[in-house]
Amino acid sequence: MVGTPWSKCTVTILILSVTCAYMTLTMNNVLLSENVPAFMKQSFHRGEVVEKRTKEANDHVPLLKHTDLIYETGRWGNPLVVKEYKLLFFTIPKVACTEWKLLFRRILGLPEWPKDVPLLYLHDPTKNQLPYLSNFTMKEAQEMLTSKEWTRAVFVREPKERVLSAFLNKFVEEPDFYVNKCCKFKSKIEKNYCIQKREEGDFIYFLNRTLDCRNPHWTPQSEAVDKKWWKQMTFVGYMDQVAGDAERLLKSIHSSEGTSAWEDFGKTGWGPHGSA
Repeated sequence: MVGTPWSKCTVTILILSVTCAYMTLTMNNVLLSENVPAFMKQSFHRGEVVEKRTKEANDHVPLLKHTDLIYETGRWGNPLVVKEYKLLFFTIPKVACTEWKLLFRRILGLPEWPKDVPLLYLHDPTKNQLPYLSNFTMKEAQEMLTSKEWTRAVFVREPKERVLSAFLNKFVEEPDFYVNKCCKFKSKIEKNYCIQKREEGDFIYFLNRTLDCRNPHWTPQSEAVDKKWWKQMTFVGYMDQVAGDAERLLKSIHSSEGTSAWEDFGKTGWGPHGSA
């Protein structure tokens, strides 16, 4: 009898261990292509402006085409343009893109986002009043994408952390979002099964479905930008140290008057006292 509790404890530990191992293996398989292109790891140090990579990229300058993903009319994930600081910013869902868009609205002199308006609309190009690369001519966009005078920045996130964030936000907290996107089966049985798994909060089911139900919130970060444009990035920041990297980025870009975006907007916040 004395050994019974220990046996149950041992079995519980084994089950948890196997479950964790299976989840890790599943995540590794599903997220195999989630990272940004391999050269990014080799060429960029965390949160720094990279001149060497820019020089190498300019030796073979890619040309913008109307069919390029980042120039697609009306696409929510297109790069944002901050002309005053010559910044082209590539947003990636689940990598602090909401905060960046709020900051860019502030830099552009737009009012604080209304509290009674859902943040969803902040990402809609027809409602957020932000300038996108696709709003400019091909010639202007080409310069922004290749000129040494422009900073091309992107922030990325550890893949497993990002997909977990997507799961909690879009699968658990916003059930209608997932059901409307991924439970559109012709078969009633499959549809009900999908809804059931959503109600159960089945993480493994969610992971497996990311392979056939594509959405920018959980598809690989590398797919957010056309492959040929990744090498044109001059600044790469990381979500796990977003505060420090954001500060370095804003200190590295300057207005026509010579002041940095950090001095003008970064070191103070929202509200009358600049602390919000």
